[in-house]
Amino acid sequence: MSLGLPPVSRRGALLGAAGLAASAVLAGCTNSANDEAQQAASTGGGPFDFTDDRGQTVHLDGKPTRIVAYAGSAAALWEYGIRPVGVFGPQKLADGSPDPQVGNVDLNAVTSLGNAFNEFDVPQYIKLAPELLVSMVVNADGLWYVPQDSADEITGRAPSVGIRMVRASATTVIERYEQLAKALGADTETEAVKQARSRFQTATSHLTDVAKSKGGLRVLAVYGAKDKPYLGNPLAHASLRFLAEAGVPITNVGDQPDTASWAPDLSWEQINRYPADLILYDVRTQALTLDQLKQIDVFNQLPAVRAGALVPWRTEAPYTYDSYAGIANEIADAVAKATPGIA
Repeated sequence: MSLGLPPVSRRGALLGAAGLAASAVLAGCTNSANDEAQQAASTGGGPFDFTDDRGQTVHLDGKPTRIVAYAGSAAALWEYGIRPVGVFGPQKLADGSPDPQVGNVDLNAVTSLGNAFNEFDVPQYIKLAPELLVSMVVNADGLWYVPQDSADEITGRAPSVGIRMVRASATTVIERYEQLAKALGADTETEAVKQARSRFQTATSHLTDVAKSKGGLRVLAVYGAKDKPYLGNPLAHASLRFLAEAGVPITNVGDQPDTASWAPDLSWEQINRYPADLILYDVRTQALTLDQLKQIDVFNQLPAVRAGALVPWRTEAPYTYDSYAGIANEIADAVAKATPGIA
């Protein structure tokens, strides 16, 4: 089962055709403090060697500079000064503003190959003369947002790197992009990078301390569709696994908790099967908004909702230190205010 949107929504963008809600808590993603890091990518020589999360090793005699990347991958690499020449996947929202998934990427400085799922301009990709393709891995070994029907042609033009974002903590995903950036020639120990890493570590430790002080708290992650809710599995989603490893007690749902991304089929009337003192609600634009969720009577009557114990679940924030420092602090504030045992 896909980690992205629940199966009923695969006709759309699945994991990431639409963006996350903009929030000041992610100011580190949209207003980069890492100017130094953005200047740090090396243009020096030397070979490129990297083994990706599919177990595939790429060796090139020189470091590639003509990189084409999935939007989320571009956002992660951008913080280290790696500048892709082309980007595919969610870049702009319906109103034309940057999709939060693309982070600090300057969309005027890159060529867009497509903004939605199954949009990939192969002729334009070929014109870019790519030296490396970078994306994420969700199911099996396929590259995220690389259309299956043209995958062979696309991957045949340049070697590829896939970073897995399932059944691994966001911390691991961030570290893997840092390793990739270093392999590409970036200086990952600039003062700006070290400060961002420190902010992340401090925020994560704070989250852990707050979570420890809330014994008995029950947290539920919900994606709201019109016909039914989908409950996120903290072992599958990188964003939830990060929170769970920090000590946030997210309810483990599903008949196969080690592999399933979502709870088995539930109706809205069955959501109270999983008591929750705090609810994380998915803020992707294809999910129901909080106002829309509150129009569902059974949801609106949940104790956590009545208590206002609600916090955005930012499932696709860029895998960067600053991004997740903001998330850790936002969740810590929500956990601190929540009351265990209200459900």
